[in-house]
Amino acid sequence: MKDDHVAVLLEDINGKIDGLADAIKGVSEKVNTIDERLEEVAAQTELIPAVKAAVTDQNQQLADHEQRIATLEQAA
Repeated sequence: MKDDHVAVLLEDINGKIDGLADAIKGVSEKVNTIDERLEEVAAQTELIPAVKAAVTDQNQQLADHEQRIATLEQAA
């Protein structure tokens, strides 16, 4: 009788351990996916300073261009 109770408890514990093992496997896969996504984001954010510099340069050229046109229009 006592052996039957122990067997039932062991079966229950083994089932719970199997469930935990499956859950841990899922977490590990999700962490790997998140890590890959973070690497992609990091690569993209490295481009931001270069894009910002290019836009700033274009804005400065445009402002200079508009001033030169205004000067030419006044001279004409």
